[in-house]
Amino acid sequence: MEFKHIVQGGLRQLSLWIVDGWYSDVHVEGASNVPKTGPLILAATHHNEIVDVAVLSARIPHERPIGYWAKSSMFKHPFTKFWMENSGALSVTRNPNYVETSNASTSDTSSNGGLFKDTVKALSQGQVIGIFPEGTSYTLPAIAQVLPGAARAAIEYARSVRREKLEGMKSDRERQIYLNGVGRHGEVTGLRIVPVGIVYEDKERYMSRVCVGFGEPIDVDKYTQELFQEGISHVDAAKCVVKKLNAELERRLLALTVNAPDWGTFYAAQMAMKILWGDEENVPLETWVKIMQSLVDMFSSDPKLDSVRKALVRYHALLYYTGIDHAILEEVLPLSPTSANLTYPLLWDTFAKIAVGFPVALAQFFAFLPAFFFHVPGYITALSAVRMLSGPGEAETKAEYGAAGGGIGIGLTVLVSLVWLMRRLMTFGKLILGRALPCNLSMQELQKYNIRPPPSVNVFIKNDQSSAVRATKRPPPITPHKLVQEMLLARLQAHISLGNYMRHSDSKETTFLLSQGGRVPFVVA
Repeated sequence: MEFKHIVQGGLRQLSLWIVDGWYSDVHVEGASNVPKTGPLILAATHHNEIVDVAVLSARIPHERPIGYWAKSSMFKHPFTKFWMENSGALSVTRNPNYVETSNASTSDTSSNGGLFKDTVKALSQGQVIGIFPEGTSYTLPAIAQVLPGAARAAIEYARSVRREKLEGMKSDRERQIYLNGVGRHGEVTGLRIVPVGIVYEDKERYMSRVCVGFGEPIDVDKYTQELFQEGISHVDAAKCVVKKLNAELERRLLALTVNAPDWGTFYAAQMAMKILWGDEENVPLETWVKIMQSLVDMFSSDPKLDSVRKALVRYHALLYYTGIDHAILEEVLPLSPTSANLTYPLLWDTFAKIAVGFPVALAQFFAFLPAFFFHVPGYITALSAVRMLSGPGEAETKAEYGAAGGGIGIGLTVLVSLVWLMRRLMTFGKLILGRALPCNLSMQELQKYNIRPPPSVNVFIKNDQSSAVRATKRPPPITPHKLVQEMLLARLQAHISLGNYMRHSDSKETTFLLSQGGRVPFVVA
């Protein structure tokens, strides 16, 4: 066995440990779209750094080894270069958009000449090439860009196959007969581009879930016939084919993922899903993407939903700033129709429920302490990796280091119930503090916490919401318990607004959501 195969096998096993150690479930859709043999390009979305590589490597059908395009900086150090090359990775030179010049495309083509040569060589050997056509990992509410790298690689391979066919012929006459006959529109390559949508339920949260969708393959041979048409230059023909191929790839990637016009719409859809199903965990993974996109479409298309959208966004933001999870809050302090009046004093009712439940949860926590000490290394490695290696607002980087650190520290032996108990205890504590130490903030002060701050800007994204993100100021830090009262009121408003709309709506989105198990919240204003 070649050393390269040993390295690839070892990295795949490491990927399995990381993915299975950090995520509770990874659902694969469209596995039959991945051929068992032959040249293949996997064009995947890229929203979670190196974790995307781990997920794709761990869940590719037929366990085919993947040679990834990787940023050139990972090849600079001799040690990392050795492992990258032996894993089948290919070096990509990229430029952030803030240093682009008029000759940027020419520069990029020349600097990546070796990349396309190596890619063609790998494809000619029937290998799988993994490409992230967005060009970088980022956190935005929609796919921001699909660069033409995968399409260009396919074109270069088609040209190479035809060129090799011609070079293997012994005479000019034989070549001429071929060009006027079966080779007129190029050689059959058998190359497929399979779009892959990797969608994370919550990439920063431990034991969340992942959807991996392998889309319908794109038959490259149906596009490359235009490359060799007479009366058009090779350069113009290539540009035209790359544009068409890339547009089709983008269309299919969008269909496999969740895409919202802005963060407000995305947050509203996310919060609505949690309310309608009680918890995202109750939404079947096989329909999670469709349900989330239906909610996005609903909030994007109906102007009547503006007030509902604002209520959901505000509740989502206050949950974020208080550090409380909706599902845990619903368990600790259920919202019933009889207590839905906004003027109803929740203080003693809430405190009574907390007082009854806290000792029980505390006893359960101590019962799990032996198992907790066994898993301490995993929590330490995950938290240490996040704190030391990620910056503020870098959601995908936090998820990357957390998954790697937690996966290595814990491995496959996880105790989900312990994590749940710890989070419930923390929720109890925050609610107690919020009730015992109420804090009255002015409307002006509260408005600063009405929407969650967007993630950091990625300089490699060409057409993102960079200006809006840069203009957004993060509110000053606040002790979570100071927002507990407002968070509980926001929960009431969100349930009332969403429930009233769902009961009176007959839109296709509402019909679909209810058919998939969504439950209209029953609350009375």
